[in-house]
Order: sequence, then structure tokens, then C-alpha cells
Amino acid sequence: MTEGPDKGDLYVLGQDDAEYDEAMDLSDGLIVLSVLVLIVGVIGGNIRSLYRLSGASPSSVRAARRLEEVASRLAQDHAQAVDAVRTAWEPLRQSLVDEALGQVSVEQLRRSAGRGFDAKELRRCGVRTARDVLEAGTPLLSRLPGVEPGAAERLTAAAQRLAGDAVRAGVGRAVLERSDPHVVELLNALNVLVRVGPEGRVAAESAAELAALLGPLLVAAEPAAGRRQMLRAGADERAAAKYAVGELRRLLGAAERREVVGLFTQTSIDLLRGPDADPAGVAARVDFERRPAKYAHLLTELAVPEPVPVR
Repeated sequence: MTEGPDKGDLYVLGQDDAEYDEAMDLSDGLIVLSVLVLIVGVIGGNIRSLYRLSGASPSSVRAARRLEEVASRLAQDHAQAVDAVRTAWEPLRQSLVDEALGQVSVEQLRRSAGRGFDAKELRRCGVRTARDVLEAGTPLLSRLPGVEPGAAERLTAAAQRLAGDAVRAGVGRAVLERSDPHVVELLNALNVLVRVGPEGRVAAESAAELAALLGPLLVAAEPAAGRRQMLRAGADERAAAKYAVGELRRLLGAAERREVVGLFTQTSIDLLRGPDADPAGVAARVDFERRPAKYAHLLTELAVPEPVPVR
């Protein structure tokens, strides 16, 4: 040995081979064991990842989102068209109510409201007709002299029934034939819904129902929209996502068979073709003259209130 603590000692070639071989055997054994552990870890991790990813379905979630957007858009477009009719009808409705209730004296309300109030005292307070009763309202009427407890509610209910009767009696072709800017606006609004017809209303109702079904399912299926989300989701979230994806696929299949996407899209387009290009309502007036019953019937459906129940 020429160096180290054993410098000067004699060394016989191969004298440590047995110890070296034993160390090498131990090292080789540890390497093999490590490789086996690594293989098991990799395979097990991949199997676990595959299991966690088994419910992921980005394409189904994307398709369901598109379907929900189309359905929600149609439901919103139809609701806006209906609101346009009711908004245009409101001034005419108020005119009918004012005209009818202004002709009914407060004394005549005893037929449906019963007794419990002094008509002379009401007249002295400025409440002379059924229209005045509605304008005053129950809280003010109950504080007026000559009005017994409960009579104010009965008076208001009687006036409301008269208002409803006036609207139901006034709706029809006659009100739509008036020369009035409000009638032009109303005919334009009705024309949109008349053109899409009952089929459009059915499509809008189906769209609203479908959107209501898809919304919660899409929320539950959110982890299945991507593999990263699915890996990060908990067990309960993955189970809910897998169930939601199954329901979404079922709804998508039914929608494809019925070809509702094309129907919903076309109906939305028809509803958005409003009267902006015809502010004078010429086209709507011509169409109304051709089929007045459809306009009157649609107005009755959308604008006439339900009768107030008699107490």
C-alpha cells in the first residue's frame, strides 16, 4: 500500500473480492426491489388516475352547454315577445278600465260589496265611482269616515272584479280596430307571435323546460368538463358528475332525434324579426285584417286577467 493509513502494508490481489461481491449482490437486490416498487407505483397511479378520469366527458358537457344556450335564448326571446304585447296593451287596458269604472257609482258597489260603508261620506271624501275606489286602495279607504272594518277590502275587491269584467268585455276585434298609436304598437307586438304561431309557443315552452333540466345537470357535471377538474374532484363530486353526464347524454340523444336545435334556432330568428322596419304597423294591420280572430284570441290569452274570486 503506497498511501493511506495502511501505507507500507502488503496487499494480496483479490483478498477483498468476497466482501466486494457481497456488497454488489446487496446493491443489485436493492435496485431490483426499487424498480419493482417504482413499477407498482406507476401502474397503480395510472390505474387510479384512469379510474378517476373514467367519468370525464368534455365533448358531452360542451354539447349540453350549447343546447342549453340555444334553449335558454328561445325561452328568453319568447318571454320578451309576450312582455312586449302586455306592455303595449297596458295603456288600452287602463283606458277600458277607467271608462267602465267611471260609470259605476259607489252606491252601485253595494250589489257586490255589501253594506258596511256610508256612500255619502265616501262622496264627501272624493270617492264617487268604482274608479275612485281602485285609485284610493284599501289602506286609504279603511281610514275614511263611514267605512266599517272589512268594508274597504270588500269595496276594493268589488272594483277589481268590475275592472276584470271590463277588460274581458273590451278585448276583441273592436279595440284592435281603433285609430290609436297604442293600437299600432299592440298590433306590431301581436304580429310577431301570430307569425310564429302555436308551434312557436310550443317550441318556446319545450325550450324553457329543457333549459330548466339542463341547468342543474351542467352544474353537477362541471368536474367532467375536463380531465384536470375530474382529477381534483372528490369522490362525491365525481359520482355526481358521472350521473349528470349520463343524464346529459340522454337529453342530448332525445334532442338530436327531435332535431330541436334547428327548431329552437329558427323560432328565435322568427321572434327577433320585430316591427322596427315598419313603425307605422302597415304590415301588422294588413295581417290583422286578414285573420282578426287570431289576434283577438292571442290578446285574450296574454292580457285578460283571471276573474277575482268572490269572497
